[in-house]
This record gives sequence, structure tokens and C-alpha cells, in this order.
Amino acid sequence: MDKPSLTLRQFLLVWEPIARPKYKPSTWRNLQSALRRVLADFGYMMLSDVSTEVLEGFIAKQKTSPAHVRNLIKYFRIIWKSAKKWGYVSFNPFFEVEFPRSSRKEPRFFTEPELSSILDAAIEPDRTLYWLLAQTAIRIGEAIALTLDTVDLGRCNISIRTSVWRGEIQTPKSDASVRTIPLSPRLTEHLAKYQEFWTPNPHNLLFANTKGKPWKADNLLTHHLHPLLKRLEIQRTGFHAFRHASATILDRMKAPLKVRQQRMGHASAEITLSRYTHVIDEDAREVAASFDRFIGPTTSQHTKTKRNTDPFIIF
Repeated sequence: MDKPSLTLRQFLLVWEPIARPKYKPSTWRNLQSALRRVLADFGYMMLSDVSTEVLEGFIAKQKTSPAHVRNLIKYFRIIWKSAKKWGYVSFNPFFEVEFPRSSRKEPRFFTEPELSSILDAAIEPDRTLYWLLAQTAIRIGEAIALTLDTVDLGRCNISIRTSVWRGEIQTPKSDASVRTIPLSPRLTEHLAKYQEFWTPNPHNLLFANTKGKPWKADNLLTHHLHPLLKRLEIQRTGFHAFRHASATILDRMKAPLKVRQQRMGHASAEITLSRYTHVIDEDAREVAASFDRFIGPTTSQHTKTKRNTDPFIIF
């Protein structure tokens, strides 16, 4: 017997309790936000009435950015995939949906002189955090989830096993995000000194707030990075600028593509990358050591002699 044709709102009552356990809290929050916008137009429409024409009409009238519109459709498509799999619909109106052509905006990244200025001016523990972001290309959520156990000074590397989202520790973004990243000798030496004056906390976090809990990235951005950029007269941007800067430096180094992919934590379908099954350790170590030629503080700073009085951090 055919299943009844429901409105999108009715179908979501079926879908949500089944789907919710499959998603991380961060992904679920984004999905809910997108669905609220989609429901405004499609909530009371029968699933059988959703067509490619209707979808493109919805896209055409949106006044937000092209990237946001694509995200709305991406999350709507997730719902539809379940409806089709469960037999509520038998067609896919998303298959030939076209989006308006838009000019691609180049992402903001810090230049090497800007990175040096940031690392020179930052006080601990921000200096260590920014240095790790710039060299390893890890995401801010991955950086503030680092613990003493994930820093191996003997092998000169860090391991990404968890991430922090809105102050809560969770699994990383994807399977490819679970990785081990070699560090340069100079950064390894710095981390050894940093740990001498590290303050213990319940989660053994390398970076923790005054309560010993994981940082919220937005708070770090508002109270730490943005004021520093303003003082240095560097264009205001977010933590992802460190990640883009690191990727740019890797390109300048002519680092092997597999090494770049592994450091960034990206799962790639590129055929030239899929032919390699392992990162060559010598290449990875050489790339890590090369970072000392590109970025790092130009002045020495010892946590013991220069303690931070910033009320937002633990030192």
C-alpha cells in the first residue's frame, strides 16, 4: 500500500526523532536553522507538489548570499533523501536544480609578515594557540580540544581526536579529521616550555578558560584575536585565516599533495591523491621542519618572566 502524501511539516514529525541521533549537536543545530527557513515556504506544501520548478523559484527569491542558499537546499535535500528512501516519494526534484552564477570570493588569509606580527604581539597562552593554528592548519575547535595526552613531544607531533563546539567536547568534523600532525623542532621546543607553566584542569586541556573548561571559540575571537588585530592594524577576520595561511605556505613549500591533505584533515576524491595509501613519513617531517623558515615569533618570550593578567585566560 502506498504511504500517504504528507506535507513537509507532517513528514518532519516522522523524520526528526529517527534522524536526530545520527547527527552531532553542531550539525543538528545548523540543520534546524536551515529548516526553519525552508518550512516558511514549504511547510504546508504536499511532498508530491515539490518540483524542480518550485525549488528554483524558491532559490530565485532569496536575498541572502549564494552560499547560504546552497546550504538551505543542501539541508532540504537531506530530508528528501529520507522521504524517498522510506517510500513517501518516488522522485528527486533536486537532481537538476540550478543555482544563479555567483562570483567566488577569495577567503581571507594572514600573510607571513602578519603572522609574525601576531605571534610577536600575542601573550600566552594565545601565542601558543595562534602558532599551532598557523603551522598545523587545524581548525579552532580542534585546537581548543587539544590535551596534554595529544601532544607528543618525543615524536614532535600532535594528535587530533576531538573537537570543541560551543564549549562542548565532541567528535571531529569527519573521519579524515582524526589525524596526527608533525610539528617543527622550534614549535616542539616552545610547547615543552609552555607545559612547564601549564595550569592543570579537569580535562587536561592545553587551553582552558578560567573555570578549567573548554573555550568557546566565539569568546576567544571577541576578547582575544579581534582586539589584537585592531591594535596591529590588521584586517579583522576569523580563526580560519590561520588555516588558509597555513595552506598557502604549504603550497609555497611545494609540499606533496598527500601531506597537504593529511595536515588539513580533508577527505579528497581527487584521483591523484587516492592512488597514495600512506603519507611518506620523511616528507611529512621535512614539511613540519620547514615551517620554522616561514613563521614564528621574532622575539623570545618566556611564560615564567611574562605572565598574562588578562581575566579571560588562565595565566
